[in-house]
Amino acid sequence: MWLCPKCNKSYGDYLARYILYVKLSDDTLSDYATIFNDAGTKLLGKEANEIRQMRENNNDPELDFIFESVIQRRYNFTIKATEESYQDDLRVKFTVQSLEPIAYLDESKNMIERISQLLAKNNST
Repeated sequence: MWLCPKCNKSYGDYLARYILYVKLSDDTLSDYATIFNDAGTKLLGKEANEIRQMRENNNDPELDFIFESVIQRRYNFTIKATEESYQDDLRVKFTVQSLEPIAYLDESKNMIERISQLLAKNNST
């Protein structure tokens, strides 16, 4: 049984949700960020309840594969940065709002279009 202290009710099961603490990096720097449920599901390709069931069933090889498969993958992230004070020390906290796998073809087309626009501007001046 699971007890909800907020409503003081007991439940037979619970809905697992992600709170992932990850290290994100690019060519210039790296930092840590928090990923919550929706983005976590998109990142790992499994609902948190599925991961919970694998963990309860001691399915460690498959769990290892799921988590290792996202290492070194490239994504476009939308990140929210907030400044927090902790023990008179200001910290920046990063939270992933959304993530999308990089669509290389679309990114290339956008870059070619931007370059063409810049060249057209330079040729007109």
